[in-house]
Amino acid sequence: FMEFYEGLLLAVEKLKKDNLNINLYVYDSGYKGSNTGKIIKNYNFYRMDLIIGPFYDANINIVADFARENKILMVAPIANDRENVAFNPFLFQVVPSTETELEQAARYITRKSKDNIVLLHDGDIRSIEMKEKLMREILHQLSLQHTFDSSVVKELIINDSSKLKIEQALVKDKINIVMIPSNEEGFVAEVIRRLYALSKYYSIKILGTPSWQKFQSIETKYLHAVNMCYYT
Repeated sequence: FMEFYEGLLLAVEKLKKDNLNINLYVYDSGYKGSNTGKIIKNYNFYRMDLIIGPFYDANINIVADFARENKILMVAPIANDRENVAFNPFLFQVVPSTETELEQAARYITRKSKDNIVLLHDGDIRSIEMKEKLMREILHQLSLQHTFDSSVVKELIINDSSKLKIEQALVKDKINIVMIPSNEEGFVAEVIRRLYALSKYYSIKILGTPSWQKFQSIETKYLHAVNMCYYT
């Protein structure tokens, strides 16, 4: 977490130059909740105006409960569980929950209902779970528009023999918005390579997940060619 800490120090330095008085306290809680429990008993902790962290899930609830009880604002840098913030008005999460991300993706998709919308997945249980959550959100958003036509979205299961299937799902007179609800790098990379080859003949825009930021095996030129974006 050194990069995060270094960025925080830069932000603090900038605020001090803007004449904001900041006293910064740094604690290493480690993995164990027992260490965190000792830290929050420190007298200085009760005097905090803002708590940033901790990073590990085992410690978040301990500090979040402390922050709520003592009415101290807390920012969780990497936690993304919606339940963490549901009953704690003092807790803020930088990373949105998966449910929130899917809601935003569904809203985007339903605004594009005049385009050709294709949902690709590999049939893996994790992809199916994400796909089903996304489809529920899409149908919910369509119902708000007084539309219940689930055929707005074409669904394809992709495997080694389905290259032809992908092209059959695309159309040449519309933008093809392709959703790939998967965090599996190998599968995503292969599908993007196939879509890259088809991008010479079709207008394609891919909607992925935030985890794709960490992928190393997909060439940048492919992502540009298929107009890749992901919800955050």
